[in-house]
Amino acid sequence: MKTKHLLLTSLCTLGLLLQSLPLQAETQTFALSEKVVQGPYQSSEEVRILTKLRVARRLNEQVGQYLAQLPQLKAAFLPHQFGPLAIALFPAEVFELDQGSEIKAKLLLDTSLIPVDLKAFQNDNLYMLESIAHHQARNHQLENDLALYLQDLAKANGAEHAEMLRQTRGQPLLKQYQSNRLFVEAANLFGRSRWQDAIHKLDQAIQGDPGYMGHYFLRAIAYFQLKNYDRTLADLNLGLKIEPNNEGLYFFRGLTYLVQGALLPQALADLNKTIELNPKNAQAYYVRGAAYSSQNRCDKAKADYNQACNLGLSEACPLDCTPPDQEELF
Repeated sequence: MKTKHLLLTSLCTLGLLLQSLPLQAETQTFALSEKVVQGPYQSSEEVRILTKLRVARRLNEQVGQYLAQLPQLKAAFLPHQFGPLAIALFPAEVFELDQGSEIKAKLLLDTSLIPVDLKAFQNDNLYMLESIAHHQARNHQLENDLALYLQDLAKANGAEHAEMLRQTRGQPLLKQYQSNRLFVEAANLFGRSRWQDAIHKLDQAIQGDPGYMGHYFLRAIAYFQLKNYDRTLADLNLGLKIEPNNEGLYFFRGLTYLVQGALLPQALADLNKTIELNPKNAQAYYVRGAAYSSQNRCDKAKADYNQACNLGLSEACPLDCTPPDQEELF
């Protein structure tokens, strides 16, 4: 047992050391392309959009795999976070060649744009990265749905049948594509802390696809960064109407209530719900500990800080009953 403890301690120390080492400055260009193949009854726009989705996904996977090989990043992030990290920090350019007969995706990766304090960046942007990961899964589903639709379109029983498919299946998918594209553009702006510009993109995305929770969640995070807490709460409430058991929405609403100061009962209710949905959410224990500290409920605060520490949130480890600064909560 002692040997196992020493090994775990050594691995933790190595992880912290790797995270503190500066990344070697370098730039690298990633690029790939794919021909546009149009079948019977398929419009060039529909086929180009499917090809763009496919090329953008493949490029993101390629960049994510590259980031996952960097020791400092590997020590700080979970495997599923590298794709979202690539989107947040490195905007990809997707464009048409030869009058739309070929789609190319290109990305310039500059390691100088990667934050120095990786663990702080991961903690501060946990829900932004999770929101992008959720969106990536949705975009992949859109790619699959669009591919199936185009297959059915190519086998349509005449022009009238093809038009019926386009009206009932094609147009909603293309509308979702436009909304998804705006979400990605907003996520790119998050990586550069351009909150107001991101909000503008998400406003447009919501107009095209008002039923997607991720748009409201990402916009709520942007409003939170701008300290516009009323708008933050409004978007979180809209998100909860769509996904009433979303752990992240409850956590963020609890955090927002807490930083407003006078809404501690509401904050505790939402943080309790977050922990009920995910008992391993270290951030939720950390923030709930801060709420208890604000009420001078020291025993409960200490218990939550200890639990957050045990779950790997190092900033919670030295805390007793003094609440952390608000800036440290998120």
